[in-house]
Order: sequence, then structure tokens, then C-alpha cells
Amino acid sequence: MSLKAIAADVALIQGLLELGAALPYADELEEALRNLGWPGWQDHENCWPHGDHKRSHRVPLDLGGGRILHTSIQDDQVTDLCLIFAVFWPPFGREHHEPAPADGTADPHDDYFGPAFVRHPRARRAAFNMTFERFSQLIGMEIGTPLAERPSLYDWRRLAWTHHTCLISLIQCDDNLTLGEYDSAQISIVPWAPGDPIEPIEP
Repeated sequence: MSLKAIAADVALIQGLLELGAALPYADELEEALRNLGWPGWQDHENCWPHGDHKRSHRVPLDLGGGRILHTSIQDDQVTDLCLIFAVFWPPFGREHHEPAPADGTADPHDDYFGPAFVRHPRARRAAFNMTFERFSQLIGMEIGTPLAERPSLYDWRRLAWTHHTCLISLIQCDDNLTLGEYDSAQISIVPWAPGDPIEPIEP
């Protein structure tokens, strides 16, 4: 079994909350990135069309230290931010069919995630769950108790908070980037206004 995870960091959580408060405006997000000293937008040649709308793109943001924040931008407005902070292999339900090599060597996409991810080659699923809990605690320290557990059809655990103009979700789900080869723990931030319904958002 194998866990890859980004270090749980108070400054990272505080920075993500600042970025969330800038949503949905791309220029305000850029200003927040500058204030945090984070590199920001990667080369726009790396962005790609997303969905049916030709003016909608997925663009990676560099947070420094090998941490990548995935964003969706439509008509110059940022519709979501997503940071994957931990992945686990083999995925849920396949642990007994695809055991890790006895020597703890590479899993299928050993080099897929960046240098911010520290690999723990013999970690059990409990360590993956503990990473989720640690990020939940850090968010809770900044903005209080989550509203509720709000799972959807596509994830098995989701905590939700509202903060200024955003809805923050902490999620465990299949990892979309590797087409389900890993399980994923991620932070999703989307624009929100008082009175908006708080429903599960597809990661």
C-alpha cells in the first residue's frame, strides 16, 4: 500500500482561505496570490478547454514547493479551486486484489504527483484517513466546526464550511486525475453567497 501526501500546514490553509475570499474574480485572485507570495498562474499554454463552453478552461496555479491548485475559469470568473493533498493506492475496494509489492516499491503512477507529495510506501488506509482528519482540524481551527457530513454519489466523505464568499468542502473520493487508480483527499472551494443552497458539489 502507498500514501502520498502534502504536509498539513497552517499557512497553506490560511492562504487557501484568502484565495477563497477572492472568488469569483480572477483579478482579485491574482492579487491574493501576490500578497501571499505564491507563484500563481502557470503558463496559459498549459490551460485546456473544459466542458461545453469554449471560454471555460482548467488552469493550474502554482502555490510553490511543488503544490498545484487546479482552477476552473469561465468568462474571466473563477468557478472553483481544488487542491489534492493526499492520494492512496490501491483504491477503495481493491486492496485485497492489488497488494503493494512486498518491498514497498512503486505503485502504478509513482511519479504522477509533484515534489510536494511525500511518499509513505507502507502506509495503511488509516494513515490516509488521519491525513484527512488533520486537514479538517486545521480548517476547523481557522473557521470553526463544519456544517455537516455531505456525501454525494461521487465521494464517500465530505465536510462543508462557509467562509465569506465561498463554500469549502473537504472530500475523500476517487481520484479523477488518475481515472480512479488512486483514492484522493482534496479541498474544493467554490463561490457562495448567503442564502445559496449548500449541496454536494461534484469534485
